[in-house]
Amino acid sequence: MTITIYTRHDCQACELTKRALQRRGLDYHEVNLDQEPERAAEVEARGHRSLPVVITDTDEWAGIDPARLRAL
Repeated sequence: MTITIYTRHDCQACELTKRALQRRGLDYHEVNLDQEPERAAEVEARGHRSLPVVITDTDEWAGIDPARLRAL
């Protein structure tokens, strides 16, 4: 399964989501929008207005979603 997470520095929700993925032993690709601001358009094009944005092979969401994280 491919997991991509869009984050920013100093985003508490982003840190919590990354820790949850790490605790489950799941690998993910992080796109930090502070380091790659040109990629913010990707998040906006998907209709998301908050971070983190988590995209998997079959699902995507913005914000902390414990139920979806557990389902991975």
